[in-house]
Amino acid sequence: VNRHETSMAQDNEIARLSFAYTHFLTTLKENNIQNPNLVLVGLSRGASTILNFVALHNPTEVKALVLESPFDSVASIIDYMMPKLGLKWLP
Repeated sequence: VNRHETSMAQDNEIARLSFAYTHFLTTLKENNIQNPNLVLVGLSRGASTILNFVALHNPTEVKALVLESPFDSVASIIDYMMPKLGLKWLP
């Protein structure tokens, strides 16, 4: 695990997305692209990173989010994994 690239609370991921977002907007402005309508797409940890980024930074250029998360809770992860591990018989 490279702790410089990831974090349990996703602080690094949110900071990286914020940096990339700001850089992208700067590039658009340099190319005279005004009022962009951006869509952010994320899967799993990317989805939660995007949700946190939007909640913290309220980016006005983002018009839509497309997010997918395979699990909604720790309990559903356990329910999914138990049969795969041959442990379905455990209560």
